[in-house]
Amino acid sequence: MSTLASASSGSSIDAGSFFGRIFARIGLEISAFFSELHAAQVRTNTQEPFGL
Repeated sequence: MSTLASASSGSSIDAGSFFGRIFARIGLEISAFFSELHAAQVRTNTQEPFGL
């Protein structure tokens, strides 16, 4: 019974770190997208949307 409990707790920890890596990657992708969008608009000298 103790082995089953330790296995389930280990899988939940793995799932948490898995989703943590996914959300961290999504945050990095979004920030990289906006920084690239900003750089492109600076190069083309166009107005940025939403007053960013």
